[in-house]
Amino acid sequence: MKDLAAAFQRDVRLFHAFPPAATRELARRSSVRRYGKGERLCHAGEPARSVWALLSGRVCVQRRHWNGRNLGIEIMVPGDVIGLPALTHWSYPSELQATLGSEAAVIPRSVLLELMDQEPLVARSLFSAITQRLRFAERQLFLAQEPVETRLVAALLYLSEKFGSRLPLTHEEIGQMAATTAETTMRKLKSLAELGLIRRRRGEVVIVDRVKLAGLLPEGA
Repeated sequence: MKDLAAAFQRDVRLFHAFPPAATRELARRSSVRRYGKGERLCHAGEPARSVWALLSGRVCVQRRHWNGRNLGIEIMVPGDVIGLPALTHWSYPSELQATLGSEAAVIPRSVLLELMDQEPLVARSLFSAITQRLRFAERQLFLAQEPVETRLVAALLYLSEKFGSRLPLTHEEIGQMAATTAETTMRKLKSLAELGLIRRRRGEVVIVDRVKLAGLLPEGA
């Protein structure tokens, strides 16, 4: 990419609070790589050497369940920084897979750690991002024993914070976020559509009434 520093400052939300000099240094020491649909950025257990700033496409953060089924933990979109556990772990805890053809800036772990030592704003921004992800993980844990309908509603609401009211996702992708199958997701989405809370279209789900949808969650979720 011709001007990666400008792309970082314009498109990557996490870097908006970074001092300009830190963003330029980050861009100078990063490289841009393209990933084909289905290609892994990393596997769980691999040594943690990089994080990624997603410039285009889509990446799913997955864990493999003991029964062999993939569980979707997070769906990353352009502007997201992926692989932040690399800053505190020696290996990646999850698998990162491109679900569309994607382009990402590969940022060496050592560079971010160095900037964290030098710039308090960088450290503060990174810890804030990690805390936001932790809050989402805690919410998912809280809902883990709830019925699938509740988990699905929580997933839809979270995804709407990323995509807006139109979720350009397959039933399988949404189902992974709710820890259920594509078939069950289709049935439950049909029920929500009959209530007038969502609309289903080919290749997307549209949130019609976010307030009423949120009202289906248990108190404290």
